[in-house]
Amino acid sequence: MLARSLVVVALSLGGCRAAPSAVADRELGAASPAWLAGVWRGEQDGTVCEEYWTPLRGGSMLGAGRVLVAGKTVFFEHLRIEGPELGAEHWRYVALPAGRGSTAFELVELEPGLLVFENPTHDFPQRVSYRLREDGSLHARVEGIQAGVSRGEDFYFRRAE
Repeated sequence: MLARSLVVVALSLGGCRAAPSAVADRELGAASPAWLAGVWRGEQDGTVCEEYWTPLRGGSMLGAGRVLVAGKTVFFEHLRIEGPELGAEHWRYVALPAGRGSTAFELVELEPGLLVFENPTHDFPQRVSYRLREDGSLHARVEGIQAGVSRGEDFYFRRAE
């Protein structure tokens, strides 16, 4: 399902690539996921995907996502991005699809306008990335191995504010 695998992620600005355990908050300097705050909306073939992110405060951002088909919510998830201030060893993205069972993805890559989180032990996706494009739109991608097959899904959003 389009949204089941949509695990939208955020952090931004910097310029490092490292193993999951190597990108600590102190290494991010002034970089932050703050650019993701706001309302994002994408529509394709009658399916609407929306994400809402609170401003970064107290070491976290809270988010929610939903997918609508023919005006009905067919999927939702609770999201959060949390930094070391909240007890995590590193910045991470946590998703609770349908409000059940959380899965954490660790920050593994950070460049200006790019965030990549991974969890190699998760069923699908194992990798979630967000890229802020030059036109101000957001490209989210989830990818990994599912049932022995490599696959990925792309999602495009625009600010809805």
